[in-house]
Order: sequence, then structure tokens, then C-alpha cells
Amino acid sequence: MKVKYPVNKELSSIAWFKPPFCKPIFPVARFFLSFFTIKSDNLITVTKKEITTKDGYKFKALLIEPKNCINQLPCLIYFPGGGFVFKAAPYHYQLIKEYCLKCNCKVLLIHYHLAPKYKFPIALNDAFASYQWVLNNADKIGVDQNKIAIGGDSAGGYLAVASTLMIKDNNLKLPCAQILIYPVLDPNMSFQSMKKYPNTPIWNAKLNKKMWKYLLPKNYKSDNPYLNPLHINDLSNMPQTYLEVAEFDCLHDEGLVYANKLKSFNVPIAFFESKGTIHGFELSSKSSVTKNAIDNRIEAINSFFNNKLD
Repeated sequence: MKVKYPVNKELSSIAWFKPPFCKPIFPVARFFLSFFTIKSDNLITVTKKEITTKDGYKFKALLIEPKNCINQLPCLIYFPGGGFVFKAAPYHYQLIKEYCLKCNCKVLLIHYHLAPKYKFPIALNDAFASYQWVLNNADKIGVDQNKIAIGGDSAGGYLAVASTLMIKDNNLKLPCAQILIYPVLDPNMSFQSMKKYPNTPIWNAKLNKKMWKYLLPKNYKSDNPYLNPLHINDLSNMPQTYLEVAEFDCLHDEGLVYANKLKSFNVPIAFFESKGTIHGFELSSKSSVTKNAIDNRIEAINSFFNNKLD
């Protein structure tokens, strides 16, 4: 099949893929995804956790840590993408293991409540509760309270940004960093890349529109300030940030706008645009472009945990 966009040739195996994204397929896809997870092995230990929000919603999380770690370690709280409707995919588990081992940190992978059954802001409340849980249990789970980062990709990137804003507004100890991989940030879909990429592989503007429809209640009008993080007026004192966008991604511009807005408030930021890539390009795990992007993320995470961002 001919690819419309000049995608890196190493991604040709996935550059044709346009996943079905409609309610009837969600149960089937979730069923198959349920067979994949991350398990303890000779390198890592995986422990199941349960977290409860202030509204009484319970959700699962996985604590992944290097095998036989003794001292308190940094922690990355991670929200996987999936259009707000899918849990973590196999490539998420692969990436998270790599972050854990190459950054010598613990990773708390959050299985937040999924749309369309659970509407906004339930997943966001899960994200906020996740951070509170780590803060309150830092000593118990062996986490350095001064080195807790929040991150996510796509829909998970939105949860990372919005929950960090909630943390700031609630006067809690701020995360040491945000790790944002092509984040979803604009429910209005108002930027040029949304118009430019209506039918790109894996993810595009048409699917993005459906995503917001599934997440938000019908005829939803919200005064919740965290629905659109780009409309937050004051981003001063936000944590240092790594923000990555993919070149041929409908989400490209909203990530760029957020990066520039953070810069305008003098927030330390490492911005990276992966060239020739599409949303979810990490599915091609052996490509050099994927390895380069992951190396950049790992370098940034290590810099944040060691307070060495250039």
C-alpha cells in the first residue's frame, strides 16, 4: 500500500496501519490486550497495587523496580496512551522495562479507568490519586520523595500534564519532572496539524475527534480548568519537562504550543521532534528512529533525576 506521507522507511511495516476505533471493537481489543502484561524476571520485580480516589473509585497499578534494589530510588509514574479507551499495549511494557533499568528507577504503571464507560474527569482523578499515593507511601515502597516524575504518551500525556496542574493548584510537593510523549492537550482540536493530518497511520485527526467524543459526556460543558491545559494562564514553577512530538502526527502542534508556553514561563524544557515519524512509531521497536527517540527520553529522565538538565 502506498504511503501518503514521507514516513521514515524503517517504519514501513506500520505506516499502513489504521486501527478500527469504534465501540464494538473495544471489548475485543481489551480482551486480547489482557493477555499481555509485564512480569517479574531476573532483572525486574513487578508488584500489583490498588489505589483509591477520594470519590471511592478503585484502580490497579503495577510497581516495576530493578531486581534486588536496596536504597530508595527515583520513581516515574506513567500513564500509557490508548485513546482513553485501551489499557497498556505490549510495546508500553517493553518501554517501561527499559526506563526502569536504564534510569535505575521504579515505574508505577497506572491502569486508569477507561472511556467510554468512565467519562471525564474520572481518569484524571485516578492520575491525581496516583501521585498522592506515591507521596504518601514513598518510604514504604522505597521511593525518593524528591525524585518523583510524572509521564505518559498520547492520552497518557494529557493525564500527566493535567494532574501536574492539579498537584500545583493543591499546593502539594511538585513532581521533579514531566515526561511527555506526543501528548493530547487540545479538546478543541484547533491547531494546523489537526487539519494537516486527517488520515495518518495509527492515529489521526478523525480518530482524535472520536476519542474526545468517547471521553466527554454528551453535550458536555465543563468549568473544569484542567480539560484544556493549553488554556491555563499561569504555568510558572511547573516542573522541568521533556516533551517529544512526532513529525507526521495530528497532535504535533499542540505539543509544540505547550512546549513554547512552558518556555515563556522559564520552565526548563528539553524539546525533541522525531523526524519522519508517526504517532505510535515505537511499535517498530527495532528501527533506529525508535531507538534514537528512546535514548533521548532516557537521557532526559536521568538528567532530571540527577538535576543535570542542560
